[in-house]
Amino acid sequence: MGTNNILAKIRIQHTKGAVIASFTDFEIFKEISLKENKEFNNWEIGVNDKIGIEGKEYTVKSIFTIIHNETVKNSGQYGMSAVVVGERNEYNFEIVYYVE
Repeated sequence: MGTNNILAKIRIQHTKGAVIASFTDFEIFKEISLKENKEFNNWEIGVNDKIGIEGKEYTVKSIFTIIHNETVKNSGQYGMSAVVVGERNEYNFEIVYYVE
């Protein structure tokens, strides 16, 4: 692995397998009803937190992290890349939130 910066992709996936959404665009990601921590001026997501996507509310059940050996182009139109919301930026680090 080279000396790349962390380029993250966030995937929201149902515990039964369906990918609900993926994000590499921070401004779009902030719009999913994240819990804001005003004391530290940031947003947080943890297990048992509720997040809202396209009018539906989900509860985070677990969190999984993937560190890729190389940067992923993120240009596919099929499979998990097809559900990207916003810009399709490259990534090398993926955080998966499993929800119900």
